[in-house]
Amino acid sequence: MENSANQQHETAIKQSRIRSVAYPSNTIEHCVKLASTIYRLFGNVFATREAISKKTEISDSHLQTQLSSCVQYGLLELKSNEGYKHTPLFIKIYKPLPSEKREDAVLEAFKNVELYKKIIKEHNEQILTVNGLAISLFRNFKVSESASNLAAKIFLENANGLGLLNNENIFLIENKVAIAETIESEQHENNGNGSKQQKNETEVIYLPPANNGNENKNTEQKKYNFPPIPIFVDDEGSVAEVYLPKGFNKQHIERVIKVLKAQIE
Repeated sequence: MENSANQQHETAIKQSRIRSVAYPSNTIEHCVKLASTIYRLFGNVFATREAISKKTEISDSHLQTQLSSCVQYGLLELKSNEGYKHTPLFIKIYKPLPSEKREDAVLEAFKNVELYKKIIKEHNEQILTVNGLAISLFRNFKVSESASNLAAKIFLENANGLGLLNNENIFLIENKVAIAETIESEQHENNGNGSKQQKNETEVIYLPPANNGNENKNTEQKKYNFPPIPIFVDDEGSVAEVYLPKGFNKQHIERVIKVLKAQIE
């Protein structure tokens, strides 16, 4: 009777535990390397976890979490009873075309994670630290307490690798994406209406206007988020660079568009 009661108690404890939501436990770059290895070993076919474990000599327990991260980033597809296979997104990162930017595909993988979509919505333009984000993941996003620190660490490593954290640890993604997409859209609509820039010429747009020479370089860097956002304006290598000021917002985007339209006209 005592053993039966203990078993029932242990079962009740297990059932009461909160299951953590899915989170990547490895960085995008780590997963790209693993997906690349799988692609070279198995080619354009599905491979089971057991077969991958045998070929890569990675233990099944360690491999399972890494494969899960690959699937969350959209680098591998999982098909029941068949296994794992690379995706078109992985190929864009693995072998980008001359007209493609690897960073864009990596950003797409970053935004593919369901948990990351929620973090982006909740924490864009906020200061993020491992401890602070871990608490938020545990309290607001149903990541288990034991996993929250690792989940936060991996998120910030990914964000830092993509240049989404500035010197003050402010997480900025939607503004960066919005300004690039908005300006490129405007340029596409007005294609051919303005004078063509010389090949490899770089146009630098400062928001607000650059200082008048009375401020030193360190002061200037405090005013802007570095590095700048490169925008390829044609297929010949011409690049425009946009330096975003601290606290960049929608009004700044509208001002950029206004200035660009004036240049075209």
